[in-house]
Amino acid sequence: MKCALRISRLARGVLTGAAVGAALGLQLGLPTLAATNVAIGVVAGAALLRESVGLRRMLYDALQGVARRARLHYAPSTRARPR
Repeated sequence: MKCALRISRLARGVLTGAAVGAALGLQLGLPTLAATNVAIGVVAGAALLRESVGLRRMLYDALQGVARRARLHYAPSTRARPR
C-alpha cells in the first residue's frame, strides 16, 4: 500500500506566488520584496513537510495498533540467517 500527501491547489499557488514574487523582487532590485517572498515559501514548505511527517506517524501508529490487536510479531528475515 502506498500513501502520499498531495499538495493542494492553494498551497501550490502560495509556493508559486512566493517564487514569482522573489524573482520579481530580484529583477526590480527590491531585496525586501524578494526576502519576504522567500520567507513565505520557506514557511509554506515547512508546513507541507510537517503535514507529511504527521501523516507518516499517524499511518505508522495505526498499522502498529492493528498488528498489536491481531497479535502479529516481527519475523526474522530469510537473508539474516547465518549458515
